[in-house]
Amino acid sequence: MRNFNNWQYNELKQIGVDYTEVKEVEAYDRQMQKLRDIQSEVSAFIDGVELDSSHTVLEIGTGTGELAVRIAKYCKRVIGVDISSTMLDFA
Repeated sequence: MRNFNNWQYNELKQIGVDYTEVKEVEAYDRQMQKLRDIQSEVSAFIDGVELDSSHTVLEIGTGTGELAVRIAKYCKRVIGVDISSTMLDFA
């Protein structure tokens, strides 16, 4: 691993919950379902990018996959990327 000087920000340092446990991911998903209007987000995304069946979508920070899973039926391919493999397994 690379050593960082005191003045350099270490982007690899974990801050907060790391979502390696399924219980953490499930709690996160329940909380996001309360805070987000996924269907409105999906509609806004589809309209905003004029999504069609020929498009490939890359979602960075896909989390539990709420957006990725729902837009998958409107495009050719969805690629979901997240730092947490537990989140991706949940998705």
